[in-house]
Amino acid sequence: PDGLNFATKEGKAWREEIPQGRELVTRDEMETAEAQRDAIMRVPVLANLLETGKPELSVFWQDATSGLECRSRPDWLHITGPTRVIALDIKTIADLSPEAVSKSIANYGYHRQAAHYTNGLIACGLVVEAFVFGFVSGSYPYLAAAFILDDEALQQGQDEVAELLDLYAQCKRHNFWPAFGDTYQLIGLPTWARRSAEVEVSYV
Repeated sequence: PDGLNFATKEGKAWREEIPQGRELVTRDEMETAEAQRDAIMRVPVLANLLETGKPELSVFWQDATSGLECRSRPDWLHITGPTRVIALDIKTIADLSPEAVSKSIANYGYHRQAAHYTNGLIACGLVVEAFVFGFVSGSYPYLAAAFILDDEALQQGQDEVAELLDLYAQCKRHNFWPAFGDTYQLIGLPTWARRSAEVEVSYV
């Protein structure tokens, strides 16, 4: 509640009544979460997916190529048939423009997440009709939009996941975990800090 101080007798008493394992949030955080929820539910395709389904189901499988034990936990699985699902993952973002969303997907590797999660669901015998990202803004005005990756992004995600799993399997097999190399590396100043080779002429 607003104004509650856990250093006071009243605040300590209130806190002691909260069941173990509960995460406490401020009123502002709660209002933000509710506004984000409302924004998501105003998008018909997202509201439809969230109408029925299962939240945060743990998925475990063995990667057929690398032999690695893998796991994932999709935010939401919308069940469309006995063995058919649509996976949904919710992300927060400051800017909902397609350019900003595309940049966020690349920066945070969401295309790899979609590939990895999809692979796990398929390995468990499910048909994944789509992997949907629901992006919602983190501040007013709270807006949301649904995105699915194009074929090129999906394929790149699959390729990168396969490469990374292979690399991890090799490192694990040989117990060798390279980072930035084990010898000297040549390095210079960043472009902005370099002095120009051009001669500067000033006139008085």
